[in-house]
Amino acid sequence: MDSLKTCFFGGYDKLDTLKYIDTITSEIYMLESAIEKKKNGDNFVIPGRNRSAKA
Repeated sequence: MDSLKTCFFGGYDKLDTLKYIDTITSEIYMLESAIEKKKNGDNFVIPGRNRSAKA
């Protein structure tokens, strides 16, 4: 999602906003997981990339 749609009466579309928040929250959790794996010396995947990395 590149941007949020605005509503007829101003503001943002509620459903689109909630979906965007869910997407961002999921990305945060994936990044936190990758950081923990890196700290532990495990293989990890950076969200948005196809290959795993070694700490």
